[in-house]
Amino acid sequence: MSKEIINIDAIILHHVDYKDNDVIVTALSTSGKLHSIYARGIKKLKSKNAAAIQPLMHSHLTLFKGSKQMDTLKHAQYIFNTVEGFNDYDKMLTAFILADMMRKQCEDQIGADPQLYMLLKNALTVLKTQSNTLVLAVYLAKLLQLNGQHLIVDGCGMCGKHHINYISIEHGGFVCHSCLKHNDVYQVSSDGLKLFRYINKVNIEKIDMINFVDDDVSNTLKIMVAFYEHYVGIKISNIEQCIKE
Repeated sequence: MSKEIINIDAIILHHVDYKDNDVIVTALSTSGKLHSIYARGIKKLKSKNAAAIQPLMHSHLTLFKGSKQMDTLKHAQYIFNTVEGFNDYDKMLTAFILADMMRKQCEDQIGADPQLYMLLKNALTVLKTQSNTLVLAVYLAKLLQLNGQHLIVDGCGMCGKHHINYISIEHGGFVCHSCLKHNDVYQVSSDGLKLFRYINKVNIEKIDMINFVDDDVSNTLKIMVAFYEHYVGIKISNIEQCIKE
């Protein structure tokens, strides 16, 4: 009985060595499904599939559908490089962090969600021209929202008042002085509060509309990292290298 063949377009998120010449590939398809793929002979010099399954490539993959959770690669065709033109270390590091966060979140995701694919695709696109720190902060806000956590940024999370003093993980966003119960909050500038709100409101493909000073953006990224790791429970690897002190 012949094996079922499936075809997907996907962004390659990650791969790890397996045996002498084989690798295990993790890819996110346009449908928002995470695929684990066994790729034989990829590390051989004459492999025709090697270039198309490098991390951050967008490729067309022909797969033998597996009986369990892993498919087998039949053929890979390169479509485009999502990080073409990234010629500095910080941009590349940020791109790998975006891909790694998506991989980890999708591993806990039930079912496919095309919004996850579109988020990663758009984030990698705007990363070409926008601040690494800003892209990461907005990306985290959108990942939280796709995970069901919409941070409270239209008023105090307790009483609804609009005179905001702090950002609180416990209360899920803004909190005023009157409702403050503990001191484990972030006290930020007026511009910092505005930036936090915008980051949680803006579509990632429109972040060129945001214009704030670097210190506010860096501080807001720290806060978004704390929210994400608290609510989603996923530790973000290497993120500290992207936060300017």
